[in-house]
Amino acid sequence: MQIFEFLALDGEFHISAEEAQKLNLNLSEIPASDIPKDKRDQVLDYLIAALNMDSVEPNSKHQIEKLVSDFQDMR
Repeated sequence: MQIFEFLALDGEFHISAEEAQKLNLNLSEIPASDIPKDKRDQVLDYLIAALNMDSVEPNSKHQIEKLVSDFQDMR
């Protein structure tokens, strides 16, 4: 799943573990400023949940943690 697909989701949704890993990798490669302002909380909530569930691959964890920090700094 790519970020544009994730941002198009509305309401409650479910994504598979495989989709989550693809999304995490995609998110680890983009800056927070690339996420539309009105979608940042949605992405931040997802990232925090992914980190809390330990579902972020080790090779992208640092970038995901930085993205979370960047989103929090933008508030």
